[in-house]
Amino acid sequence: METQLTRITKLRKKVAEAGNSKSKNITPANFEKTTGIILRLLERAEQTLTDTLPKARFDWERQGYTSPEKMIDQAEGYLNILKEGKDPLHGKFAEPGGTVIDHCLIKKDGLFHLFYIRGKAATHWPESPTRNFGHATSKDLLNWETHEPVIQSPEKGWDEYQI
Repeated sequence: METQLTRITKLRKKVAEAGNSKSKNITPANFEKTTGIILRLLERAEQTLTDTLPKARFDWERQGYTSPEKMIDQAEGYLNILKEGKDPLHGKFAEPGGTVIDHCLIKKDGLFHLFYIRGKAATHWPESPTRNFGHATSKDLLNWETHEPVIQSPEKGWDEYQI
């Protein structure tokens, strides 16, 4: 039986191969977003299996994580959909390898502005400090342009850990 670590290695290779045969049905930005999330899921599963997760700030934050097997299954599912020429995250906004923790959507002059707390996919927020808000714009809520982060918090001080 194949070990989970071997499976992760094989899936990473398939992600690299998928980059050489991008579908015409998926925009480069959406392809990058999805492969970034796939790779982040595989990295998180590997860290869990090898007991190399980053040190946690709070004792309770390791509770409730998805098992490594489920993260690997999710990554493989996304990859299989990509191989079919489809976008598994169609209509969902995220930065490559990232996730939106919380957000605010504003429409001004026909353009949607999404302001969001930036997170890493497959990560529980207390272990990955969020020091700024992301900003993206869209005309149709499907195709997004990511801009430089906004509202930066200090790296030291009473509010150093979160926005």
